[in-house]
Amino acid sequence: MATTNRAAAMAALAAEAAGCTRCPLSTTGTPVVWGEGDPEAAVMLIGQGPGEQEVKQGRPFIGPAGELLNRALARVGIDRRRLWITNALKHWATSVNPRGTRVNRAPYASELRACAVWWQGELAIVRPRLIVCAGGPAVQAVIDKRLKIGEVRGQWLSGPGGVPAMATVHPSYLLRLRGADPAVFDRAWSDFLGDLQAVVARAQALGIALR
Repeated sequence: MATTNRAAAMAALAAEAAGCTRCPLSTTGTPVVWGEGDPEAAVMLIGQGPGEQEVKQGRPFIGPAGELLNRALARVGIDRRRLWITNALKHWATSVNPRGTRVNRAPYASELRACAVWWQGELAIVRPRLIVCAGGPAVQAVIDKRLKIGEVRGQWLSGPGGVPAMATVHPSYLLRLRGADPAVFDRAWSDFLGDLQAVVARAQALGIALR
């Protein structure tokens, strides 16, 4: 499929998803946040779902967690523009705290099931050779709902259609650690970089350029 055809197919799918009513999140008044990057990317990164900044700007991974992801990608020599970056959930999953403020929450399994049609559509268009799943919800939605991120982090698993899929933590997890325990954060950050370095090594073995 030519790049222009893939881009057109992706734009059409994004337009269809913009009107999605497959789960109750469609009634919250927040927009769908679609993926971005190279529609011919050899590596697809799938996160959990958009946060407040992603909703405001309409792009995935551009809030504080996205900034940390960008820092990590630069450290291991991955050009973000060579990836297709998206989320397993396209709407912002929130709850309201006692002060009446909308805050992030983990996606419900029912929401992830309802939204699967969209990332599966992205996957069918991009046809990546490697997948990176960032965070437990992404690992469970894309690879196997029975998996626990603490047990499979850093491992290559069999993703959709047998595509190798790396399971790693979500950058938002690292942000929480940085504020709570800097020493634990340092170890987790090093592990996260190691996971991304493993992606680079696998890509190089397949002849995939990520710079």
